[in-house]
Amino acid sequence: MKRLHAPASIHLGFRRYLPVFVLLFLLIGTAPIVFAQAISLPGTAAETAAEGEEAEAPTTEMADELLMLDLESRISDVETLIAENQVIEESGGEEAERAIALETVQARTAAYRKLLMAYQRHRNALRDLLALREQHETFDAEREEALAITEEPPYSIAFLDNLLNEVAVRQMDVEAELLSLRALRELVSMERADVGVARTALNRLSEQLRGASQAERPRVLYEVETARTLVQANEAEFEAAQAELRRTESYKELLDKNLELAGERVERARPQTLFRQEELDAIIERQQAVIEELTAESQKVRDTIEQQRTHIAQAERALEGATEESAQQQARNELDLHRRRMEAARIELAVLESLQEYENDVTDLWQTRFWVANPTLAPEWPDWNALATQLRDRIDIFNRERNAGDRRAMSLRSQISTLETRLANWTAEDGDKNLAEQQLAILRNREAVRARIQVRMAQIINLAERILDEVRMRQLERGWGQRISDALGRTYTFVSMNFDRQLTEIGDESITVRKIFYLLVILVGGLAAGRFFIRYLRNYASEKLKLRSNVVLIFEKLSNYLLFIIVFYFALNYVNIPLTIFTFLGGAIALGIGFGAQNLINNFLSGLILMGEQPIRIGDWVEIDGKIGIISNIGARASRLRLFSGVEMLIPNSKFLETNVINWTLTDKQVRVQVSVGVAYGSPTRDAQRLIMRAVTEHGQVLEDPEPKVFFEEFGDNALHFSAYFWVEIGPAVDARAVMSDVRHRIDKLFKEADIVIAFPQRDVHLDVTSPLELQMVSPKSADKAPDDNDRPASRLPG
Repeated sequence: MKRLHAPASIHLGFRRYLPVFVLLFLLIGTAPIVFAQAISLPGTAAETAAEGEEAEAPTTEMADELLMLDLESRISDVETLIAENQVIEESGGEEAERAIALETVQARTAAYRKLLMAYQRHRNALRDLLALREQHETFDAEREEALAITEEPPYSIAFLDNLLNEVAVRQMDVEAELLSLRALRELVSMERADVGVARTALNRLSEQLRGASQAERPRVLYEVETARTLVQANEAEFEAAQAELRRTESYKELLDKNLELAGERVERARPQTLFRQEELDAIIERQQAVIEELTAESQKVRDTIEQQRTHIAQAERALEGATEESAQQQARNELDLHRRRMEAARIELAVLESLQEYENDVTDLWQTRFWVANPTLAPEWPDWNALATQLRDRIDIFNRERNAGDRRAMSLRSQISTLETRLANWTAEDGDKNLAEQQLAILRNREAVRARIQVRMAQIINLAERILDEVRMRQLERGWGQRISDALGRTYTFVSMNFDRQLTEIGDESITVRKIFYLLVILVGGLAAGRFFIRYLRNYASEKLKLRSNVVLIFEKLSNYLLFIIVFYFALNYVNIPLTIFTFLGGAIALGIGFGAQNLINNFLSGLILMGEQPIRIGDWVEIDGKIGIISNIGARASRLRLFSGVEMLIPNSKFLETNVINWTLTDKQVRVQVSVGVAYGSPTRDAQRLIMRAVTEHGQVLEDPEPKVFFEEFGDNALHFSAYFWVEIGPAVDARAVMSDVRHRIDKLFKEADIVIAFPQRDVHLDVTSPLELQMVSPKSADKAPDDNDRPASRLPG
């Protein structure tokens, strides 16, 4: 009764002094090492680290052993508390005196049990960890002995396979333990979170205890102690999970060592393994025996199928002749059973036939493995890359078939489980139990047959993967020269295999990759050679024959078009591609023109017209849409107009035929320009006309024929207007605007020397003074006021 209100924490004298004992053991364990290091001569860092590791191991092991003793003591104490609490639960008559509900007492017992299980988990994990440490020590001590191979070389391929199977088993163990490690790490995280949740609940109950009344205080205090026990239980579970994680990590390290040892044994045995012809013959003989056994089994199953057909016919006749309901139901059951057995037999026959095919594949795989081990005995030197590709493809096929079989096996397992559940709960209302049991036997037989082929599939995949690994080793053994040679050989084989692959068919002629390749080669080579020839003719025409650049351009463009047509036609004939291909493509081309290619064709035809009619030529001064420049090129789609600012404009060829174009140099290079000037009224007009003519004729680039003209144009508002008209032959070195500028400078100078004034805009104002002027004084305020229509002065002085 007094233990009811006592704290639930475990009061142990040994536990209280445990930290002191651990510290003493650590000091005792490390003191000799420290003393030895102090009196010994200084050694290397590696030796010091090794000594530290040797000293640390027994210390950790000693601490774990002490913790084991402490856990045993805790487990004993918790078991005592559980027994006491169960006595309290059974004494129901005292519950009213305690004012504590039975559920609260049971919650305390549950907390104790949770704490007990956590301590037991922790103890078991430590026990396993100590045993694993001994296994590590034994393994390290006996590693060299285990690594040795007692059999004498050379080794057979069967012996090597046994070693490889051991490696595969070790690898699967390591992978399984990795999954366990991931799960335990997640469990540790979850246990850590549970500790936080338990502490939060304890804090809430502690706050309730502070505000509880005198009557409620015993109950709340009891719940606080229960919550504290739950915190201890969660902490113990967290520590147990950490111990289990350490145990699993140690076990994985041991598995890694065993895997490494098995791999080293394989590496030692592999170079001394010989795959002899006698061993291959024995393997093939065994395979033939297996195939013959499968053939015999298949024949038996066929006989069973025929028997089931007979039974089905008999059952159908019995069903037709039955008159009573019970006889009809029995006949239906018999018919259903025979049909199920026949279906199972058919499935078994299909499996046996598949197994025969797989055994033939196994024979081929063993033959391939023999050639991989003895490439000099192969009919031809193996192409390792091609062989690796074939093996990978086979493995993919095998894996897909095995996955499909696994799904079928899962479906069978589900049907069997459902039927087993029905049989376990069978009642008389469910019908004939014997019928259900026979159906279950049929399903189990099908499951056994499915398991048989699945196991064999796994073995075949393992064999294929093993051969693939050996092929990869052969690939790594090759030198760089052999690798380059193999790569070139693979490229040639790939090209030769795909060169004659048909892409499409036009008429009766097939279009292959080879024809397309030759077509491109002829086109590229012919066009390149033709361009060199056309370039030679262009230089000859321009330099030797002195033809105009525009004629040379037309010749070059037309020659390029004609060259492309000739080369393309020759290429089609050479590779035997019929010209009916254009009939085939005619609809597509017409459709393309209808959807937007008409603009391209329009510009192309316009370019041909420009080159034939020659309304513009290269070097012509052209004005189009207010832009003036020189034609620098006439292309198939557009022409280039180089403006005087240096900018080049691309103008579609059709625009030159559809809009108004001014060609300043269409017939010749002579252009008439005009310079205008105005002189003040009162100036000698004859002298002005003579000086303007002098300025024009003195310029060296003004043509004498046609003769320059100067005219007195009109009496203007502000000046007497004169205009000079003269001709200039423009070219690459002659700019009409520069000539006009020079003429204006000369006119200005001559006029200044003759005291002739060039007029400027001016206006004469005449004031009528026949009537007196009205003057009016306006104040600043009234001046700021805006005048209206009735308050307007009679006149204003010019300002």
